[in-house]
Amino acid sequence: MGRLVVLMGRGQHHSLVQAFFDCYVKPLPGWASSALEAIRQSPRSVVLPALRDLGEDWEIKGPNSHFDNIFTWEAETVQLYFDPEYVSWPFPVDQGNVLVFGSQWWQELGGYDRLMRGSSTLLLENIELSLRVHLCGGKFLPLNDSVVGFCHSHHGTLHHERGDMLYNQARIIEAWFGEWASEAMKHPRFADYTSGVSAVGDISETRALQGRLQCAGLGSFLDAYRLPLEILGLLPREVFGLREESAGLCLQEWNKDEWGLSKCDETATGQWFVHKNEDIQDGHLACCSGLGPWRNLHGSSSYCLDGRLGKPGPYGCIHRKPPNSQLWEVRDGLLISPEWGCLVPGSPVDVPREAQVQWSACRFSAPGGQAIEEQRFHAEAVAGTDKFRLLLATGQCLSASADSDARVPSLAPCQPEEESQHWRWAKPSLKLGLKPAAKTDICLDIDNGDSPLLYVCYSMEDVHAPYGVVNTNQALWLTPAGHLTQWGPVDTSFTNLCLDGSAPPLQHRRLGLLDCAEAHAQGVRWEKVGAHTPPQTEMVARQKGRRWQRLGLRVEG
Repeated sequence: MGRLVVLMGRGQHHSLVQAFFDCYVKPLPGWASSALEAIRQSPRSVVLPALRDLGEDWEIKGPNSHFDNIFTWEAETVQLYFDPEYVSWPFPVDQGNVLVFGSQWWQELGGYDRLMRGSSTLLLENIELSLRVHLCGGKFLPLNDSVVGFCHSHHGTLHHERGDMLYNQARIIEAWFGEWASEAMKHPRFADYTSGVSAVGDISETRALQGRLQCAGLGSFLDAYRLPLEILGLLPREVFGLREESAGLCLQEWNKDEWGLSKCDETATGQWFVHKNEDIQDGHLACCSGLGPWRNLHGSSSYCLDGRLGKPGPYGCIHRKPPNSQLWEVRDGLLISPEWGCLVPGSPVDVPREAQVQWSACRFSAPGGQAIEEQRFHAEAVAGTDKFRLLLATGQCLSASADSDARVPSLAPCQPEEESQHWRWAKPSLKLGLKPAAKTDICLDIDNGDSPLLYVCYSMEDVHAPYGVVNTNQALWLTPAGHLTQWGPVDTSFTNLCLDGSAPPLQHRRLGLLDCAEAHAQGVRWEKVGAHTPPQTEMVARQKGRRWQRLGLRVEG
């Protein structure tokens, strides 16, 4: 991101203040005087001039605004749109890219992280800089009487590489998230970092800064912004599953576009939900009026349950003034929307034949342990070749039939010399993508989460695609837990799904809507199951408790 640095208010030996301008800005006359005065009065404040729309004709229009944001557990930015009358927290993360620093404070902070890679339209360097400011003794100070025009039509069009983006996110997490880092890095997009394929680089300069300035831990930031973080689903009071009694199944985040009902399992990915979206109670901002997944496929705060014009499923959360389609509550055993009635089990999903495999929610033998037997594969090398067999823990092998018309893989008794049970990696350097050894132009494909499919291979070596992978539906890998699933660094749309050899195949159902009286008559009944406080929220409470104990105070709730 190109920036112009302007030095202002020169002292005896050097400038007192330096301003950072994004491209395509037009400072209004007099913008600097109030900024200089604010820095003189509070040297560790970072002044944020008010931004106004700048048209193609270079004329100023529209009201003053500031781009206040927060970040998710994946170190992605989320803009906060709450009505100012309800905001009780200090200005969080700036993404306006127009900053005024005292020169001494800038030098003490060490400026931007110089080891961040590339240009990112997600402005990840601003998250890192904001954490330096907040945790190391500074604050942001928005000023409405210091105005700069900002041309949105030219902003945010820079290209960014996914690899650079994930590197920068992982670097922020490792450097600043402290005891929260290990939980944050569990997201599938960081699989190459947790498996040792990639690394965040040297963070010794950041560690030295934190020691020199005695920077606070992330807990102080999380505690200060607890309410907006809770509304975004990032610091929930509880995480829970939702079981529907008549079907005996649980609400399941299936893939990027669809939710359904699946076998209840506390270890299953995509079955944990939290309350999200604002709820105004007695004139005060509160949580919450809707629900969405905990640690969503695409990011922590991304999606909420939505009526979707009668086809319930995921839609982008509208945290401020959510529409009726995103208002949901569990009341008297019913999951109720004021607009769409009640959520009910819909039609069954087609079940594969007995010998075939299917996509199902990834499940574990114990939380954080190995995959369950029906999903746990092991790659056994074929001696003297680059081929291997995929043995399921139940005793069968994954097979791609020699029949040219067969498009679905199956399970069969293991036969070491059987060519249809031999596989190769489509991208050997990363052990990524599965190719039947007997069908060199065919790959195992996710098929948008519908069913495992043997389909024409796409390239895994395109220099313009993330990690060379052209079609991420074919970016399958074998996890350390034994799951065959999508490789998160290229795409997380289907990382809740794993290849499953259950016999008989598992039953899944779609979601539907009914009038609530009819739903009640049909015996539909929802209940929360497995409700618990997530470790992220527990750690905030523990850190707050330790801080208050040092002050001789008692913390409650």
